[in-house]
Amino acid sequence: MLTFVMGIMIPVLVIQVVSYSLNNRYMTKKIDELTLMNLTQMAERANLTLSSYTNLLYQIYIDESIVENINIILEENASGKAAAYNQIINRLKQYNVAEEGIRCISIVCSDGSSVTYDYKTGSFLENLWSHEQDMRKTLAYQNAIDEPGMVVTPTQVFKENEDEDTYVFHISKRIFDLENLNKGSIATAIMSVDAQVLSSICESQYDPVTNEEYAISFILGENREVVTYPQEMFMGINVDSKLSILDFIYIGKSLTDKEIVVNAYQDSRTKWTFYYAYDKEYLLKDMTSAQSKLLVLGTAALLVSALLITYIVRKISGSVSILIQGMNQVKEGNFEISLPIESEDELGEITGNFNEMATEINTLIEQVKDATDRQKNAEVRALEAQINPHFLYNTLDSINWMAIEKGEYEISNMLRNLGVILRYSVSNSTRKVSILELGDWLEKYISLQQMRFNRAFSYSIHIDECVNNTKVHKLLLQPFIENAIIHGFDGMESGGVLRVDIVKEEKMVTALNRVCIIIEDNGKGIPKELIEQYNDRSKAVADGKGIGMHNAFARMEMYYGADAEWLVSGMEGMGTVITLKIPVEESFSKEAGE
Repeated sequence: MLTFVMGIMIPVLVIQVVSYSLNNRYMTKKIDELTLMNLTQMAERANLTLSSYTNLLYQIYIDESIVENINIILEENASGKAAAYNQIINRLKQYNVAEEGIRCISIVCSDGSSVTYDYKTGSFLENLWSHEQDMRKTLAYQNAIDEPGMVVTPTQVFKENEDEDTYVFHISKRIFDLENLNKGSIATAIMSVDAQVLSSICESQYDPVTNEEYAISFILGENREVVTYPQEMFMGINVDSKLSILDFIYIGKSLTDKEIVVNAYQDSRTKWTFYYAYDKEYLLKDMTSAQSKLLVLGTAALLVSALLITYIVRKISGSVSILIQGMNQVKEGNFEISLPIESEDELGEITGNFNEMATEINTLIEQVKDATDRQKNAEVRALEAQINPHFLYNTLDSINWMAIEKGEYEISNMLRNLGVILRYSVSNSTRKVSILELGDWLEKYISLQQMRFNRAFSYSIHIDECVNNTKVHKLLLQPFIENAIIHGFDGMESGGVLRVDIVKEEKMVTALNRVCIIIEDNGKGIPKELIEQYNDRSKAVADGKGIGMHNAFARMEMYYGADAEWLVSGMEGMGTVITLKIPVEESFSKEAGE
């Protein structure tokens, strides 16, 4: 269960949490990207709206009638000033049909006199600027003094009566007499526009079901003047530079107690900053809901898995406990035990196999006991029938002395050699001997074979002194020598030559310290296919159960492994050369060497 919890449950829960966090971050990023696009479009709409009003103001700027009447007003002694005022007012009335939302248009002359027509009151006397004695002191006029082009003054609040506040922004443009530019600016045209025109661009967003506000947009001027805001009471004020936008939103009672994300975009033309603030939790609620459901489902699935695993583990643990108890009893020697098989699954199969194994082991033990008893009896019988080797050696020795007494020295020599060979072969046939001992045995063995074959061959044995004390396994060379004599010289009555050379391999040939044994004869030779078989290492040792050359190669492979090498060469009718290379083993002790 701990492995399941640490290896599966915790990683799955971590993956769920990380997945939720990544999805949340990804969705927030996408929302911010869409919001920025929306703010860009909002700025473009605001510029487009302002352009329609600036175009209208430009028409006033180039209106020759207005310019002409302004010049009349500016002439101190002119008798037609009243008529000029009326002419300007009549021209301003005509511009009201162009765009909606225009509250009033004012022409402020350079001498302080002004003409204003208010489209809401339909009067030039009761207008938005009635409380102003000198409109040259207004912010809309001051902003345009040093600017050659159109100037937009952010939203201002006008208190026309105790119950109603009016919010307007202004577009100003200095007017010049194009025919007499050296006069400079003769007046400034100020268009006051209802702030609702911009507020319609920056609308709040509400949940269609609960009607709860989840997003707002607003505009701040270059100096943080509130151009438009969902609550009109904040329009026209300046936001303190020490106050963050987020704090301003909270002060404005918008999106109260929400986790708000604010995105901003500054328009390069108006220098206004457009803001979009939204309730992050609301926009991500669908994703959060889906993620929560997945988390609940995943947790439920893990709990169900935990219950199933607990059930299975307990079931397996019970079966394993029974098996362990049975094994402990077998360990104590009770092989007659039979465990109950409680299920048909793999553990049930293991339990059944355990019962069969215990039964079979019990049977085998009985069989081994019986076989041991039979073997003891057979050994006793074999011991009774065994011929003591000493009897054979003593008998050969007696025959040898009889041959000496009769002057049969050749027979005596053969008997002596045969006795040595028998002792060498029968006693400790698996031990190792020095090459010096091996050479002495070879001398007697080949000599005996020579007499046996009526001296049909001659032989020579050459052993380097430096390898005399090197150890090799007894009877390692016997199959090769026997093969050369029996098969190589088969059918030859004379002329056979057998040569055995045992030397140390040159160091430059290999990094191993090895002895090289060369057995060469001029006999019948070996068939080509048999030579190829002997030189193929895998085939040479494959059939090593007899006593021939296959057995000899198999013994070399067993004794020395890959460090041993051999090569069989020759031609039929011309003889055979067998080269054996075996690693040098530690020499005999100093005492043996001495």
